Amino acid sequence: MPTALTLVFALVIAAMLIFSIFVRVELTEVNDKNLELSSELTSLNEENRRLRIEYEFAQNLDELEENAKNRLGMQSSLQRREQMIDTEPEDKAVVIDNG
Repeated sequence: MPTALTLVFALVIAAMLIFSIFVRVELTEVNDKNLELSSELTSLNEENRRLRIEYEFAQNLDELEENAKNRLGMQSSLQRREQMIDTEPEDKAVVIDNG
């Protein structure tokens, strides 16, 4: 009986070792994929930054200014002038002491 029990324990231990090897292989594959995606993310962020810079330089500033004036009703900071705004007189409170 003790040899049979030892044999069962040996088989269980061997199965656990084989399972741990497979788990380690899968973990290594996931880690490699993670590194690949991290590298891809870095390159995409760099490309995004470069494209944003290109987009900013591609815009025609005169056209933007014209759209801001015509469509949005904006004014240049050089064209500002002071305007007086009439406001209602301030409210006053009257305290009545009935005492």
